[in-house]
Amino acid sequence: MFDLKLYKSFLEKKNTRPLYSCMWEPMINPSATIISRASADGTLSARDVYPEDILSIADIVMKTASDIKGDLPFAIQASGGHQWLEAICGCNIKASKEQIWASPPEKNTADDFIAVSLSTDWEEILLHCHKAIIDYSKNRCFAAVPVLHGPIDILCSFMGTMELAYAVIEEPEKLGAALKKAGDIFLDVSKKLIKMLERYKSGYCGRMYMYTDKACVTLQNDGSYLMSPQVFKDLLEPVERKIISSLPCTVYHMHNSSLHLLDIIADYDMPAIQVSVDTNGPPMDKQIEVYEKIKKKTPLVLSCWSIEDMDLLRQNLSPQGLALTYIPAPDGCQINSGGSFDDFGKWQDAYENRTS
Repeated sequence: MFDLKLYKSFLEKKNTRPLYSCMWEPMINPSATIISRASADGTLSARDVYPEDILSIADIVMKTASDIKGDLPFAIQASGGHQWLEAICGCNIKASKEQIWASPPEKNTADDFIAVSLSTDWEEILLHCHKAIIDYSKNRCFAAVPVLHGPIDILCSFMGTMELAYAVIEEPEKLGAALKKAGDIFLDVSKKLIKMLERYKSGYCGRMYMYTDKACVTLQNDGSYLMSPQVFKDLLEPVERKIISSLPCTVYHMHNSSLHLLDIIADYDMPAIQVSVDTNGPPMDKQIEVYEKIKKKTPLVLSCWSIEDMDLLRQNLSPQGLALTYIPAPDGCQINSGGSFDDFGKWQDAYENRTS
């Protein structure tokens, strides 16, 4: 269904209707086999993760994606809930009940992060899994750089959100040094992953289904909601700008909880920004006002948890530089847990009605 000509008109902000697609990346669960290998206390180590488990997820994603209509491409990735950078940076990796998460190590201050040694074991298995996905994707689909949480998100996991919030106020210089180190780690790992990517259909696709002419990495810093615009400019913007200037192409994933920072991020001169329109975000009229302003700078992919919210945005925003994606409800719609795909059927009808 992916129409490259239509997508490029979106990137040029010349599309006469919004692009529509199904944003089901959040529905891709970890491998149950990997979770079953966790120790008695739920800890996962690098030796518990095999590329074959990642490929089993890719198989199911491929079967599902072939039946979903939409204007955006899709890509497979070595993700499935893995906290790759957090693991590399020394966080404890836990697994239970279809979830993998990162928790702080015993020593977890900003100083501890600055001094921490990186895990070569976790980096090695990440590269093996990424290579397996790229080999699997050849002549079949796009392969994307997997989920890499950004510098502030890494520190949220390493320090804990509360301690990080205190550091924003009480230790900004130390936090700034920690963010710089996290940014350098993000950049180093990204370069290794992006170097392995191969072209498909004359280009590349990020993990949030955004097509780019150059190999791309998706940057995100969900924890930036903790920062005022000025603190963001002082501490995180320089780190993000270094990442963006050092890679061939970067697209951005963020949530509407950081809406107050969107104007700054839109000045990064990236091909597109994807915003998850979460239900607990700012009032919708405020969001609409900001989105209309921002997409004059940078095309926006707005991802909604309901078709009703998607239609509200469609009715109140001009189409140029706008793509609207629907995130299927989690219940009964998890990609690799054997759930039903009834919500995808709902999406198929919605897509037909809005593009006919």
